[in-house]
Amino acid sequence: MANIAKDVHTYVNELIAEQLGSLDEGNVNIEPKRIFAIKEPRRYCTMEKKTFSIPNITCGHCVMAIKNELSELEGIKTVEGDPTGKTITVEWEAPVTVKSIEDKLKEINYPAA
Repeated sequence: MANIAKDVHTYVNELIAEQLGSLDEGNVNIEPKRIFAIKEPRRYCTMEKKTFSIPNITCGHCVMAIKNELSELEGIKTVEGDPTGKTITVEWEAPVTVKSIEDKLKEINYPAA
């Protein structure tokens, strides 16, 4: 029974190594009773968040227009807006970048300041 557990343990290590990279880097620790623990989770996290100042926002309709347009970009997770503060807060992951968000805002006549 111990040999089977050892074989499963080795197999799981190999599968995770294929997905996350080499176990020799020390980023993944596999133990028989735990599946895995990532020692440096920020290294694998690609979610980003930024608040943009948008001077052209005048009302809630502006915020909705921006939300609708930005939501079409692949990777956008959330878009929240504050018409009073003239800001939007965007949360995204790859392939979206700050530049692609700023380009879209400019394209729809709500350029970031």
